Amino acid sequence: MMNALDELNLSDHTIVLFTSDHGDMLGSHGHVLKGRPWDESIIVPGIIRYPRYVEAGQKKDWLFSHVDFMPTLLGMCGIKVPENVQGRDLSKLFTNQGGNEQKGVFCFIHHSDYMVPDERLYPWRGVRTPKYMYAIMKGPRWVQYLMYDLKKDPYQFKNVVDDPAYAEVRAELDTMLKKEMIRTGDNWNPKDNFIGGLGVKLDGHPAVYHPNEVKAKLKNKK
Repeated sequence: MMNALDELNLSDHTIVLFTSDHGDMLGSHGHVLKGRPWDESIIVPGIIRYPRYVEAGQKKDWLFSHVDFMPTLLGMCGIKVPENVQGRDLSKLFTNQGGNEQKGVFCFIHHSDYMVPDERLYPWRGVRTPKYMYAIMKGPRWVQYLMYDLKKDPYQFKNVVDDPAYAEVRAELDTMLKKEMIRTGDNWNPKDNFIGGLGVKLDGHPAVYHPNEVKAKLKNKK
């Protein structure tokens, strides 16, 4: 691809972004699937090349979420970001024009529609900051809270959510998480506010139908 851009003299005028949709647990923490609140699952590559504006060779620890890709790319192109976009334009950070780093990013799984033997994917909401990961996972009749000090425990082995020494930090992260859920219209009800996974709904508009909805629509057409 890069050779083709060179041949067309477009290398300096093309934004190239290399990333992935998710990581995988691969046995870490006893899980094998994606969609978990641990770094093995939520951290993805983020490599960007744009010689006109982005200085080569930089390595940053900025927090950047998938929903930020589109508004940031629009910002780099000088195109106004639509007001209803949930992501943030972080183009000024990449182009050394100032801008503020995000204090945390909202992470989530809204559904529990698939599983492997003895391992179901339960809905969870979380917030990832440079220093901490905080998440709430909900099962049919239980709630699990997770919190990790990433500076002291980068592999997330020790859950400190009930440690009195982290009580103040936990309260701050819980407030941050609730604000993000309010900002995105998330009320834990997958029928109302799917943002990711099966049955995606963004701002109340269905983008991808749930399998049951598809079956119903096909049946009606017949």
